[in-house]
Amino acid sequence: MGLGNAPVKPVTLRRPAVTSLEYRRSSYDLPSRVAEHLYWLGRWTERAEGMIRHARCCVNRLTGEVDQDLLPVLSVVVDAIEDGELKQQPLITESEALQEHLRRELTQFVFDDANLNSFAAALAGVRRNAKAIRDRLSLDSWQILSQLDLQVLFPRPVAGCQLGDIQILLSDVLDHFTGFAGLVAENMTRGPGWQFLDIGRRIERATNLLRLINSWVVPDYSRQASLFELLLDIMDSSMTYRYRYLSSIEPGPLVDLLIVDQSNPRAAAFQLARLDEHLKSLSGLDSVGLGVQQKQIQYSRASLRLTDVDSIVLLNMEGDNLESESQESVYGRLATSGAFRPELKRVVNEITDVLSGLSEYLAQRFFTHTAAARRLGDAATQ
Repeated sequence: MGLGNAPVKPVTLRRPAVTSLEYRRSSYDLPSRVAEHLYWLGRWTERAEGMIRHARCCVNRLTGEVDQDLLPVLSVVVDAIEDGELKQQPLITESEALQEHLRRELTQFVFDDANLNSFAAALAGVRRNAKAIRDRLSLDSWQILSQLDLQVLFPRPVAGCQLGDIQILLSDVLDHFTGFAGLVAENMTRGPGWQFLDIGRRIERATNLLRLINSWVVPDYSRQASLFELLLDIMDSSMTYRYRYLSSIEPGPLVDLLIVDQSNPRAAAFQLARLDEHLKSLSGLDSVGLGVQQKQIQYSRASLRLTDVDSIVLLNMEGDNLESESQESVYGRLATSGAFRPELKRVVNEITDVLSGLSEYLAQRFFTHTAAARRLGDAATQ
């Protein structure tokens, strides 16, 4: 056997370094447990952020020199800071005593973890859901959420806490939530996990907005322009309103901006539009059930587009005003004429019912883990 002129080919028993992998995109292979925690992570983060904006609005006006004429309005805003039933507050007429009462209420709201409607409880809800899906979060996202502990962010004794300290704390925590929202918007893959998380955010934001409108805009309060100004501040829409109208705050433009205007990321119509998109993307999970929910959302969107804002903000003294009388007793520091806006209340209640129905449907259909895990798995193979 002679020698060849060509170079000897290399021979090895080692496996090739390159293996053939099947390309994959985001699908419905999401465990129901993870979907539930992502949904509630979205709701708790949005709830906590809303609480921060609400509390910060109150703190900013109670620090330094306080406008005495604004105190009755601030008492209404502080009373509504918790996402729960309206509380019967003691009627305090002396200004210094009322200021001290409001400062004490704000401090208790921020730090009382035994109160399920407090800011501390909201942060605990964020951490609890984030911890349950630690493996689904990026390192940057986990570092932000894991730091949301009041014992870490505010290691000093609460007894000597001043409103200035709370102001700094709230701004610090808001920076954390803003960073997390940025990571979700720019870095998170647009799969079903992101969709469940954003659905939770949209439902929570719209629900909180509608709750405040039902409490502050539907009844006819004295000093309502000041109440509207605080509402715009809480909803981060003051600059947009001033840029568009330049004048005093009136019910019609306020309702248009916060409910009907689909271009405002804080408006109810914007949240409905995003929910419509998410339900359309998730239709492969349950074309019938999600289709029904999507039709409800689309009906609400269409109704808002056809709404005559001037007509729904009209005041009405006729009919059953028991609810207005009840709110007058709760908000005894701020007088009310007894009139209310029935059409606005109807719109608010209809949208709230649609959002509540969607939340209940998701819980029953996808967050019952023994059955939902099989449904999500079946959808992934279709």
